[in-house]
Amino acid sequence: MKKRARRILTLLLAASMVLSMAGCQKRSNDDTATSTEQSAGSDSSSSDGSDAASTAETGTDTITFNRIPTPSDPTLVKGKADNKDLVVAYNADTTTLDPHCAGNSAAVNVLMPVMEQLVKYDENGELQPWLAESWEVLDDHSWEFHLRKGVKFHNGEEMKASDVVFSFTRATTDYAANVAYIMDMIDPDGLEIVDDYTVIVRTKVPFGAFLYYLPYIGASILSEKAYTEDEAYAIEHPVGTGPYVFQEYQKGEYTKYTKFDDYWGGEPACDTLTIRVIPDNNTRYIALETGEVDIAVGLSVNEMTQLENNPELMMATCPTTVFTTLNFNCAKAPFDNQTFRQALDYAINEEAIVQSVFRGSAQYTPGPVTPDSKYFYDGEPHCRYDVEKAKELLEESGVDLSQTFEIAVNENQTRIDEATIIQQQLAEVGIKTEINVMETAAYNEYITGSDKDMFFNGWGAVGFPDPDNNVYGPLHSSGIPENNVTDLSDPTLDDMLDRARALQDGDEREQLLYDIQKYIRDLTPFVTFENSTNIVGLQNYVEGFYAVPSSDQYYNFVSLVGQN
Repeated sequence: MKKRARRILTLLLAASMVLSMAGCQKRSNDDTATSTEQSAGSDSSSSDGSDAASTAETGTDTITFNRIPTPSDPTLVKGKADNKDLVVAYNADTTTLDPHCAGNSAAVNVLMPVMEQLVKYDENGELQPWLAESWEVLDDHSWEFHLRKGVKFHNGEEMKASDVVFSFTRATTDYAANVAYIMDMIDPDGLEIVDDYTVIVRTKVPFGAFLYYLPYIGASILSEKAYTEDEAYAIEHPVGTGPYVFQEYQKGEYTKYTKFDDYWGGEPACDTLTIRVIPDNNTRYIALETGEVDIAVGLSVNEMTQLENNPELMMATCPTTVFTTLNFNCAKAPFDNQTFRQALDYAINEEAIVQSVFRGSAQYTPGPVTPDSKYFYDGEPHCRYDVEKAKELLEESGVDLSQTFEIAVNENQTRIDEATIIQQQLAEVGIKTEINVMETAAYNEYITGSDKDMFFNGWGAVGFPDPDNNVYGPLHSSGIPENNVTDLSDPTLDDMLDRARALQDGDEREQLLYDIQKYIRDLTPFVTFENSTNIVGLQNYVEGFYAVPSSDQYYNFVSLVGQN
């Protein structure tokens, strides 16, 4: 108890110091008049291929990224005795084994060894052919894909165009609500089999960013035979084309796989893969340090120094498109009051909180389009923290401040830390709150319900470079409640998001996405905090791993050096 109290005090002092050093610039009345003619943000998930390291500015700190780890001292690589058994530690448990129900990164993480898509992003963030060898754009809402021949599913069936049509049709049904914000754009009646290895995919309306979404888990190609002969069994025993075959799932503990000998991409280096669930960051790091696991995903700044100082371990880091939000229930009073929501934004020093909690391992993002993403609007790059303005807006809102509001959070320690500082800052303007820490599975169910006040969430885990994912998914009203957990229903925003989807890349789409970001900022369905960095710890005998922008990582090409 004393240790936790000291931690909270340290965080509050750190946040106060950042504030006193003007870590978050006070907004002037002229800030919103800044010209929107900004250059599109670069996609830092890509590199030139010759150097895995890159840097990003975070206000007062600089993050150096190293996507492809190497041993600090190769002479200290002892190898692993059972080097055919790969063990990975992840920070959360899956809620499903069905790719069409995979609404969070934990589910994606356990499905990616099994499932594959028509295209994928490579280590440089470039779109590459995968299950499809090539494709042509027929018009603004039609694409023709040419499939690889000889690709086998885990049940021995060859993948054909009929499996693509089956998979995409299933992904557009009501059952697939968790992936609907992307997959519902597909017109199931427009899917056309040209021959066994050629398929035409059509969207309901023009969708400029469609190809960039196809590496998505919801676009996985399933075995039609497996999912039609015994769907109930397949839902719990997924059948795909990936390098690993699903074997066993133990809730809250692990998922196990064996290598797929007939994998089209070549035999995997490891015989088995086990993904363990270890929610606590420190416990996950200790499992790495003691050799219980080979790779530990989702570590925090608290483990970075230990990784850097241990020659038997390596660290891989990569910028993400993930952003964290404190969401407001826009369908429930008083959070349905836009002025009250704006007051909360002015009362919270989001930038100082990011610097205090993450200490240079993440950067503040002023909105859902993160600073290194394409079409990032940098006309108002800082948070709006202004205590006096917050008090004015609170009075204008007419909200009764005698009540106590809830801040809900899952067991993620960094979010608990953020909630603790937010609680103090809101108290400074007279807003009373209580923090409710919930078990992850219960929390995921809670945030899609209606009885909520303020609560944390993250988005952007898929790592797509196009900004559509970060604005449409969490905010379009069609995504309520599975994806749009704020329950915001705003016709103006819906129209802007729909128009942005229909446009091809160019000046018109760029300007519209800038306008969308400004509109969201003023609408304030949430306040944004960190744009996170993926931090992965590895044993120094791990080879073939590279960190990717998505929260889930790829283990498909990993090998382990054996002991001499």
